[in-house]
Amino acid sequence: MISESLLEFCESEPQRRAVQARLDTKTAQQAADLIGISLRNIQANIANVRKNAARRGWSPEHDMTRTVPDGFVAKGVSTLYGDDGQVKIQWVKSNLAHEDQLQAVKRALDTFIEYQKGKS
Repeated sequence: MISESLLEFCESEPQRRAVQARLDTKTAQQAADLIGISLRNIQANIANVRKNAARRGWSPEHDMTRTVPDGFVAKGVSTLYGDDGQVKIQWVKSNLAHEDQLQAVKRALDTFIEYQKGKS
């Protein structure tokens, strides 16, 4: 099953077209035919969008429904289920995304270099 919420996690126009086509049709093959690409490309695009969504904390089929802010990745989700099988409490653990960590280090180094130049 595919959800309209996946559109939020598309990182490219081909991904967005693949997800939208799949939402507009009953099968992945129909979606592929609709936008003129192979079934494998539809499947690959949707799989990549699902991975991106999971990295952000969204995978409802795994009871992950709380996303982390932009610039962060979900590093883990812990869920406590009650005797009735329902989610009682959930913790979403996150880290800065690797790219954002690198940018923060670069900004710090640039600031340090400018500071050192000013001392000379």
